[in-house]
Amino acid sequence: CFIAYMYYLSGEFQKAKQIAEKHNNIPVLRLRRRFVELAKQIEQVLSDSILLQDTKDVEEHKQSSLAFTVTEKSLRLDYQNVDEVTISYYMMDIELLFSSNPFMIKQGSEMGQFSFVMPNHVDKVMVPQDMFSYQVDILETFVNSNIMIEVSANGIQKSCPYFAHSMHVHFNYSKGLLQATSLDNKLLSATYVKVYSKGRNSSATFYKDGYTDHRGVFDYLSLTSPSNTSVEAFSILLISQNNGSVIHEIPAPVSKV
Repeated sequence: CFIAYMYYLSGEFQKAKQIAEKHNNIPVLRLRRRFVELAKQIEQVLSDSILLQDTKDVEEHKQSSLAFTVTEKSLRLDYQNVDEVTISYYMMDIELLFSSNPFMIKQGSEMGQFSFVMPNHVDKVMVPQDMFSYQVDILETFVNSNIMIEVSANGIQKSCPYFAHSMHVHFNYSKGLLQATSLDNKLLSATYVKVYSKGRNSSATFYKDGYTDHRGVFDYLSLTSPSNTSVEAFSILLISQNNGSVIHEIPAPVSKV
C-alpha cells in the first residue's frame, strides 16, 4: 500500500493504479478499503472529475423548466429536463374573457375561469431530449379560433391566448391613435374597439369603446370627460367581422394622461 501511495504522490498514476487494482480484493478489510479508495482517487485524477460541486447547483441543474411562445400557427416550446409536455386547448368567448380579465396577454398568467372547466382538447407531446426548443403546430381544428392554450410538464403550468385574426394594428403612441388594416394593408373601418386601462396601484377598469372610422383609425386615449385616474397601461381589444379578433397591451403616453 505504501509503494502504491508513493507512486500516486509522485504522479506516476498508472503504476499506482496497477498496484491498487491488484490488491483491491485482499482479505484484510482495512487494507482493501485503502486500495479501493486509492483506485477511486486515481480514476478521478485521470478523468478530470469535478469533485467539489455544490449540491445546490446539482439540484438546480436537475430541475425542470418550461416556457412557450405562440407564433402564427404554432407553439415554440422551450424546456429543460422535460420528457413530455401536455398541451390543453380551451375555446373562448374573447369579448367576455377580455371584460373579465383585460390584461391577459402576459404568458404565465393565471388561467382564471379556465381553471374550472375541462379543455376542449388535450395533446401529449414527447419532446426531443437532445434539444432545448421544439416547434409544435397548433391543431388544425383550432387554427381559426380564439383559444387559451395551456402547456404543462412536471408540475409547471404556463398559459397564453391565441387569437385567430388577419389584421395589422398600427399605433401612434404619442397621440393615442391606432389604425387597423388587413394583412394586405386595406383599411378596416367599422372595427369594434374596446379599451381598458390600469394604473400603478389600481385594477383594470373600462376606459372607452367605439369603432374605427373610414380610415381604420380610432382614438383610444381621448375621453369626453377628463379622468382623474393616472393611467400607466392600456389593453385594447379589436373585433373585425371579417378579419378576426386581437388584443394589444400597450403603455400609456406619459405626458398626456
